[in-house]
Amino acid sequence: MLPDKTTVAVKRISNIGVQGKREFCTEIAVIGNIHHVNLVKLWGFCVQGSKRLLVYEFMNRGSLDRQLFAAVGTPVLEWGERVEIALGRKNCVVVGRGPA
Repeated sequence: MLPDKTTVAVKRISNIGVQGKREFCTEIAVIGNIHHVNLVKLWGFCVQGSKRLLVYEFMNRGSLDRQLFAAVGTPVLEWGERVEIALGRKNCVVVGRGPA
């Protein structure tokens, strides 16, 4: 939560090797420059020593992968909703590839 009480989502890049640094820079370059109604906004990032964090707007329904591939017994998106999202006729949330 930010000082103004805005809730945010923070993704920690745990792989600090070459691949982790590349992933971090790629997310900043690509997602930071794409503005689309169906994509979550990257608000900022932080690098402190080996720690790398990406700060995204918070989406209260969670990530799209959790909506599509939820555990057995939990609600998921119906096929009709999935088609509407795929065709761009329904708003959705995309938060990377899930938890880091």
